[in-house]
Amino acid sequence: MGENCRNYRANLSGIIGVIMKKVAIIAPDALPVPPIRGGGIENGIWEILPHLKKFEVHVLSIYEPEIDKLSSYEKEGQHHIHRFYLSDRKKALLRLRHLSFNFHFPYAFATAKKLNELKPDIIHIRSRLWLLPYYKKLLTFKPKIILHHHNHYFCNMKDKSVKKYLDMIDAFVGVSHYTSSLEVINRFPEYQNKCFDIHNGITLEKFHLSPQQKNKDLLQKLGLKATDTTMIFVGRLTHSKGVHTILLAMKELVPQYPDLKLLIIGSSWFGENKEDTYSTYLKELSLSIKNNVIFTGFINRNEIESYYHVADLFVAPSIFQDPSPNTCYEASAVGLPIVASTRGGIPEIVEDGKTGILMKTAENYQELKEKITYFLTNREVMEMMGKAARKRMENVFTWKCAAEKTEKLYSYLLDS
Repeated sequence: MGENCRNYRANLSGIIGVIMKKVAIIAPDALPVPPIRGGGIENGIWEILPHLKKFEVHVLSIYEPEIDKLSSYEKEGQHHIHRFYLSDRKKALLRLRHLSFNFHFPYAFATAKKLNELKPDIIHIRSRLWLLPYYKKLLTFKPKIILHHHNHYFCNMKDKSVKKYLDMIDAFVGVSHYTSSLEVINRFPEYQNKCFDIHNGITLEKFHLSPQQKNKDLLQKLGLKATDTTMIFVGRLTHSKGVHTILLAMKELVPQYPDLKLLIIGSSWFGENKEDTYSTYLKELSLSIKNNVIFTGFINRNEIESYYHVADLFVAPSIFQDPSPNTCYEASAVGLPIVASTRGGIPEIVEDGKTGILMKTAENYQELKEKITYFLTNREVMEMMGKAARKRMENVFTWKCAAEKTEKLYSYLLDS
């Protein structure tokens, strides 16, 4: 009898040992996971998911059935995706959320209800700090909570308000060290022990080193020649991304380098090609060099790699403090050298003089022109830096690396 009890306990211990702890990742309330309409945060969640093997992960996301052609529930291996459709009325409230805190309620209520069913050990909130007060009131259990910032939300908030949020969480994750420092460490050093840096990553299997020969069909589609030198910008067409500075530099470069082309990939909003004031301004700005500038509009993520492969140089002249632009990882992975500003977390991705060249002054198109000219007159340096950029992605910035850091954080919180 005693031997049987011991065997039973041993077997039970083995079974319990393989039960995975639950983690709920809360995506923002704007775009679905997977990122079929774009979105850097949504892409990051989708790409890191296969590498989170030590935990049972539940992703909570928004979606629109008619547009996205997705279901409300999907299982990916050991992981689960729960999607919430908000009615037109609720979506209208979300669009007005900057007017009142109460407009956040539809998504907060829907996700809180699901969380109370799942009872995860950890809730990992991506860039939606306003969920915290709701969860504090609505959740019927006490999980560990991580607030993960992909942008700078605390900067314009009063100290008292920020501390209120920091007291509600167990860990703060910045998408770059710049973000962690700006948001918390420099301002509230007493919360430094709660801060962790987890950079974005890249899936190397989706972004291969560019082949020697450019894709002839795509070149023809874009109106490019194999002998052209092509610069590429990928991202939202907003003033903060500094796209106009590239065009201003191009206006002075084209007379000297008539075979220089600029490929602008992106739109004013995720997954849409609607014109706004800024995108209209960009097209007007390019009229005098229209034969050297191509606007593609939004390109699906499944197709984006081939567009990088027809380029020779990537340009990222962000004006705002860009926390950790995914496009810098992507361009580096395919072996493109980068000209970028020193804003935000960009210098943590692009090593000045090794994988690209950084501008000292954002929005200075003359300096941007000088950096581009350096590459145009030093082709061997362009090639060398492109190879170094790829190697840096392989060694430092894969999603597997990001997943390992994330799982270590989860384990640390559960053990503490």
